[in-house]
Amino acid sequence: MNITDYLNDDTLIICPSEVKMAALRYLNESRLIRTVKFMNMEEYRRNYFFDYDENAILAICRMESCKPAIARMYLDNLCYVEDRDYGNEKLNRLVEIKKDLQQKGLLKFNPLFHKWLDTVDVVVYGYGRLDEFNNGIIKGRVVEYPRDDEKIYDVYEFDNLEDEVEYLFNSICDLLNEGTDINNIYITNMTNEYETAFQRFEKYYGITVDYRKSDSIVGTPLVRQFMEWLEDEDNDHQKIYDLLQPYSDYPVYSQLVHILNKYIQFPDLKEVRDLIHEDLLNTRVFAPQKRNVIRNIAMFSELTDKDHLFVLSFNDSFPKMKTDTDYISDNIKNLVGLDDSEAANQLIKYNVQGYLSTVRNLHLSYSKNSSFEKHLPTNLTENISFRHCQPSYEYSEAFNKVRLSYQLEEYLKYRTEADMLPQLYGNYGSSSFQDYNNKFTGLSREQISQMENKALSYSSMNSYYECAFRYYLERRLGISRNETTFYSRLGELFHEVLSRCFVTGYDLENDFERDYRSIAAEQKTAQDEKEQFFVEKLKDDLRSVIKIIREQNGRSLLTSGLYENDVNWPVSGQKAFTGKIDKLIYFRGEKQTLTAIIDYKTGKSVSFRPELNEFGLSMQLPCYLFLLDNFEDSKLGDREKIVYCGMYLQHIVPSRAKYDENKTEEDQMREFLRLEGYSLKDRDIMGQVDESLTDTNTSKNIKSLRIKKDGEFYADSKVLTEEEMKVLIALTRQKIEEARKAIGSGAFSINPKVYGGKNVSCRYCDYGDICYRRFDDNVYLDNQQYIGEDDSNSESDQEEEE
Repeated sequence: MNITDYLNDDTLIICPSEVKMAALRYLNESRLIRTVKFMNMEEYRRNYFFDYDENAILAICRMESCKPAIARMYLDNLCYVEDRDYGNEKLNRLVEIKKDLQQKGLLKFNPLFHKWLDTVDVVVYGYGRLDEFNNGIIKGRVVEYPRDDEKIYDVYEFDNLEDEVEYLFNSICDLLNEGTDINNIYITNMTNEYETAFQRFEKYYGITVDYRKSDSIVGTPLVRQFMEWLEDEDNDHQKIYDLLQPYSDYPVYSQLVHILNKYIQFPDLKEVRDLIHEDLLNTRVFAPQKRNVIRNIAMFSELTDKDHLFVLSFNDSFPKMKTDTDYISDNIKNLVGLDDSEAANQLIKYNVQGYLSTVRNLHLSYSKNSSFEKHLPTNLTENISFRHCQPSYEYSEAFNKVRLSYQLEEYLKYRTEADMLPQLYGNYGSSSFQDYNNKFTGLSREQISQMENKALSYSSMNSYYECAFRYYLERRLGISRNETTFYSRLGELFHEVLSRCFVTGYDLENDFERDYRSIAAEQKTAQDEKEQFFVEKLKDDLRSVIKIIREQNGRSLLTSGLYENDVNWPVSGQKAFTGKIDKLIYFRGEKQTLTAIIDYKTGKSVSFRPELNEFGLSMQLPCYLFLLDNFEDSKLGDREKIVYCGMYLQHIVPSRAKYDENKTEEDQMREFLRLEGYSLKDRDIMGQVDESLTDTNTSKNIKSLRIKKDGEFYADSKVLTEEEMKVLIALTRQKIEEARKAIGSGAFSINPKVYGGKNVSCRYCDYGDICYRRFDDNVYLDNQQYIGEDDSNSESDQEEEE
């Protein structure tokens, strides 16, 4: 029996798509022209009875208040009922739905199809024997599989799934050595349980099995963005087309346009949003068919005498049987001429037996134990001869080494010596036993090309330079915890208040609690009584913070301010570096504009260590200076006149203060709120930034800023010349570009940094149980070797940083 026997003129062949492709390949290779029409059974039924489109689905969704998938279920069952009373609520409801859709013209009938059937020979091929209902609508020949009830099935039996997969790959190697073309070797009935084993054995044997199913396009970034556009009620078809246009070179672009075109007749996208979502879920990422690989095919695929078929999981769950879960259940199927589940299962077994009889080169196997359950032999037939397979050691040196590790482990634990242990040990020794390589193996070119080109920020760049692998896990794979806490909400609240209170007359008494509730609502968290108590307490602290910052402003000529400004540094029209300037204070004079940048901090202090800048670390303040250098605002005037007076951090959430009997609580608050950072090495200019520096030679606003009697700055004053600031800006740009280039090339090795005998990267890292860092992974920034417990979060470490 072969499909080629039925490729005659004026023939309609009803067959699965795999059979159709085999027939088309034959016609192409034989250079034959035949007037043959192909349909699968579903297409035939839709022409024989009726077809439907999205309008019919929507009509049922409204009628039955259901999802599109349920509406399709109703539509697919309408062909079984006629216009009569069945004495059953389910079936009568189907009759009502069918009549309603017919009256509305939503069912598409093809009256010419029945006339055309009289002019062609109809052949059903590749489905085996049909059930009673389908057999009744076929006006032609049904080709059944020839049967050999005496055939003995040789089945290889294994204790576990890994042994079965090993047998499969060794058998494939045997066939290849015998001269079998790899394109003539197939597997079928592979379940998800096999996937992990296949991934390993592909590497052991260097043989690729094309078993992976294409993923839904819903998982791609562009489709997620597309779905967000659909949720926006202001977007119509044209707006979404325009939004898609910049992504025209993306692989899924044409699929999205096709889906959108499908619903062009519906002006209101809200009406068909569920249908579009369903289409997106059912649309697969395009994956071209591979050659020179072992293909995973569906049961009943057309095979030749040259082909070899490996049937996996030939156990008591094969073949897969029907259960009584259809809308038209077993107890009423007889009313519409359908087979019940028992009859359907008998037909399935009959056809599978017939199909396997036709496969000349058949290889059957099963494992008695899988990952989750135990299995018995198949009940498909009683004519089974069980075989046991001896492992082969000649095809995979990589797997032999793994097998040696297994056997050595058994020997060391239980003194159980496997038969082949001496030979394996003699060949390979124990060099690879218990040897683990934690190195990140990197990304493929395809993976690198698919990476989204994200803009860097200070925090993401710092994460990359601290450890490239940590950056990859956190920023690329997105497995960071990012837990919303009371402290993160508090920090957002303090930033919000301080960005408004100096420019809009913010009413702390009336607006504070409302803003906190708004932030909690955005983050979908509830405010409990404990939080409410602390919020009220911290409102008093914030009142003091605002008062003292006003005092600081009164000592400075830089009284104008810009708040919460997003700054982007572009490269080739794309964002390369981005950040937010919490507060930019300035004074615009005739000859120059004095500026200083202040970043509010609600967490622990971050020390600025210039000696680490060349390694891309400790660059928070340089990054703010870089942002200031790329900040554009007409209020600052001519850019050539701008002078950078300083870059500072200001802590705004008071920490626990040590008791000091010589200072009042307010004086301690003033000390806490002094700015930390670097200032311009110019006495006259800094005297305008803080007038107290001129009056007392010591700045009340800025820590570590003092002037000697001779006019020079003290050695412990943190000051930079204009030239040094320019060098710092240039260095920051260089480190940004280096990080972007390295990230773009997929350089994500495990490389934590050690400086001064301490690991500066791993102390607060959440991913130690993923990377399994070794000491030789450490990158030493100086000559001092690692001496501390770098994975601890000790109190002494925190105090030192603070």
